Amino acid sequence: MSKEKLRTDKTCLNCSFVVDQRYCPNCGQENTTSTKSFHHLFIHFFEDLTHYDNAFWKTIFNLFFKPAALTKAYHSGKRLSFLAPVRLYLFIY
Repeated sequence: MSKEKLRTDKTCLNCSFVVDQRYCPNCGQENTTSTKSFHHLFIHFFEDLTHYDNAFWKTIFNLFFKPAALTKAYHSGKRLSFLAPVRLYLFIY
């Protein structure tokens, strides 16, 4: 549960349903104020760019030692095992 304050307006921003509690009974969206600072957004963006799991190392290894196999696997649909090409480019650049 988040620590954000509840909105004074009791209509759901998502579906316009009347909300009496913290969550909308119609769609499940939380009825809180969502003000985020620039610092929070910057940190979240930076974490999204740099937080890689095993997919990063698997992609780098295949990129250097088996580039054709990496391309074939990616085009055949095995995309969750590897890092997205644009994200990899942005991280390396």
